[in-house]
Amino acid sequence: KESNINILIGSKKFTEGWSSWRVSTMGLMNIGRGEGPQIIQLFGRGVRLKGIDFCLKRSRRVLQNTAPAHIELVETLNIFGIRADYMSQFNEYLKEEGLPTDDEKRKIVLPIKENVPKGDKLKVPGLKEGLEFKRNGPKPILDPQSSYLRKYPVVLNWYPKIQVKQSKGATTLTTKAQLNLGKFDSRHVAFMDIDAIYTELQQFKNEKAWFNLNLPPERMVELLSNDGWYHLYIPEDQLQPDNFKKVSQWQEIAIALMKKYTERFYKHQKAIWDNEHLEYQEISADNFKDREYSFEVLLQEQDIIDELLEIKEAIEKGKLEEIEAKRSNGLYQEIGPIIFDCHLYHPLIYLKNNRIRVAPVELKESEKEFVLDLMKYYKNNSEVFKDMKLYLLRNESRGKGIGFFQDGGFFPDFILWLIEGEKQFITFIDPHGLRFAEGRNDRKIQFYKTIKEIEIKLPDPNITLNSFIVTPTLHSEIQWFGEDKPMTKQEFNNCNVLFQKDDKDMYIEQLFEKVQ
Repeated sequence: KESNINILIGSKKFTEGWSSWRVSTMGLMNIGRGEGPQIIQLFGRGVRLKGIDFCLKRSRRVLQNTAPAHIELVETLNIFGIRADYMSQFNEYLKEEGLPTDDEKRKIVLPIKENVPKGDKLKVPGLKEGLEFKRNGPKPILDPQSSYLRKYPVVLNWYPKIQVKQSKGATTLTTKAQLNLGKFDSRHVAFMDIDAIYTELQQFKNEKAWFNLNLPPERMVELLSNDGWYHLYIPEDQLQPDNFKKVSQWQEIAIALMKKYTERFYKHQKAIWDNEHLEYQEISADNFKDREYSFEVLLQEQDIIDELLEIKEAIEKGKLEEIEAKRSNGLYQEIGPIIFDCHLYHPLIYLKNNRIRVAPVELKESEKEFVLDLMKYYKNNSEVFKDMKLYLLRNESRGKGIGFFQDGGFFPDFILWLIEGEKQFITFIDPHGLRFAEGRNDRKIQFYKTIKEIEIKLPDPNITLNSFIVTPTLHSEIQWFGEDKPMTKQEFNNCNVLFQKDDKDMYIEQLFEKVQ
């Protein structure tokens, strides 16, 4: 059931004839800028779909529910181009052949039913109305002596870059003990093009729309000559000033480090300012006014369209219990609508394949599992909630969700409330992997401390703030560069990190034990 995802990179030679059963992605550059037949010839000669037992049909069509999970990912041809004016011509060709194109889609809108409690006034910390860091806050200036960056330095591991350039027979480093911690000194900086680095940072700043950030050119040399704010893992010989060819690599590393530094510095300055201008705000039904799911489905996907229309009709008629009954019995083949009585709107949506586009974005796998595990625990432990009320909200993306503080860009996926009399236990929960976290000092891992600092700044005897990471990553898979001693499971739990797969039957209980 295992499949490989192959990326095809080539040239106009493909128009002369090629064949591969396994191509998933094609990148075309400077193709189709002239004659249309060139593109038709390329696709006509090259695209092949093997199918099960050479039936030339996609697995989901043949095997239905027994098809391998996510098989659509390897049975869909994705095409992107750079200066390739072929798509309009290609779409015309598909239309002539009676095949569906991107503009032959049906848009289906599912209404969202708000489920905000009438009696309990749910609160979240948020910026005071009318305030915004870019407009009302200070203009941060890059600071080489930032105590925050010295406490939580930028980490850059250059070994993978080196290994990619090595020949197949070269020896690769596999253990953390073999990693060399390097740094720049005045010799390296002397050969760097500081103006080019400054230009790259200005471009980076513009892309992020950080127009209130001040980037003095003179700070570039000062920062690169100061190694207290970064950890650079790189073979020792790559920093030896014995070959002028290494200068371009030093330049590339310097730009990568400076971008990481700039982003972390700016977000930290924003978090400081935001946290000084917070207040508790109430959630109301107005937060979900005019909210809806917008689906785009190819006209040929009639099974998906039928399910969406059925779900839409049930929502409009208020038959939410029928939707949840069908989902829990596995009767929906394409869409996964979840109706959780404690959630502040209905339904939550997850998708069983990648043939559908929906906005706002659907639940990821780890998010879906968290909601289902929470539902199961809530249903099976009524005694725990006898004197408490539980509410949950899947927060939307930045700029669209409920606005509240963002520590360095940390925007938790879920907000959970436990109401006990006049007391509110407000918990922010983020289901995400930890393979690429920056060690035990990663800002997201340490957010369980930051949230308590905010609680102190917003004193209210009836409100308690907590934060958790629910990770689908197995504890055995977490290996961070530069960590001499891996964190134990207990150490992770002490930082409010819970393991969704390792502790499948107990992590929800662990969460509630730590919340109160």
